[in-house]
Amino acid sequence: MLIAARKVKDALTADGWMWKYQLQSKSDKLAMVYEADKTFVSPKLRFKCHGAGQPVIVRSKTTRRGNKKNEGKRLPRRGFLPKIAGLEKQVQAINDFHKNHPLVFPNDVERSRCRRIFNNGSLTVGGRLYGPWQQMDEDERLTCRIDGERLCEIDLKASYLSIAHAILVDEGDLGFDP
Repeated sequence: MLIAARKVKDALTADGWMWKYQLQSKSDKLAMVYEADKTFVSPKLRFKCHGAGQPVIVRSKTTRRGNKKNEGKRLPRRGFLPKIAGLEKQVQAINDFHKNHPLVFPNDVERSRCRRIFNNGSLTVGGRLYGPWQQMDEDERLTCRIDGERLCEIDLKASYLSIAHAILVDEGDLGFDP
């Protein structure tokens, strides 16, 4: 059976119907993940959405052994109840909004999920939202669209300086990169 599955995968990849989405990483225990163009598949088939796991993840402290840095391990959700449930609802609300307004990549692939990751075994450290846009460089990310509109990036630190300058001084320009 494994040989047949490998032959099908190789044929679909060679014909451009399937491509690598995530490379395998033994150190992170990540599996090789492929993405497929489902337009050629019978509508009777059902696919499981990969990556629809926990919306909030808490990791233990990062450890170092010599020059090697080991990322924190994922900690069980139950250890952070009931507070984590509220955070999960917040991320789910963001993901529900994303479903109606997905991020569209240059190859017309849509993404509408993110997750929130906390560090050091605490719900007070980290908490940044992560999504598929993090793997892209800025130039590529700026070619994405939401609702047909191109993206832009705002430098929040410079925005704060500009707003404070406008309120306090009310004259003069801070230049291109304050």
